[in-house]
Amino acid sequence: MVVSAVQVKSTFGAMISFICSQKPASEKNFYKKIRDFMKTPTLDLHGYEHHEVPNAVARFIEDWLGKGLFIDVITGNSEQMIFETIKVIQQYELEYMTGLPAYQGKVRVVMYDEYH
Repeated sequence: MVVSAVQVKSTFGAMISFICSQKPASEKNFYKKIRDFMKTPTLDLHGYEHHEVPNAVARFIEDWLGKGLFIDVITGNSEQMIFETIKVIQQYELEYMTGLPAYQGKVRVVMYDEYH
């Protein structure tokens, strides 16, 4: 299942439009609200044992499914941790990115598509 850039852009635009329509009296509060909205939920797997990863990732995905555009799962450089994380993500049929310079040691999951 592929999420096109147009779908992500239009969804993101709709969310920003909603926030802009709720603009508070203070400009400072307005930009703080946007900055807080833009934070990506993150699960840090440091300290987890390999057998604990599937349940932790599944719970995190369930908590955030349909609530945002992306989540990040910090795996570190352990190949086993990355493998276990990706296996769970694929069970949910979600798109993910890993191995990019900005994503060293983490997996970014696209949480929005036409099914979720």
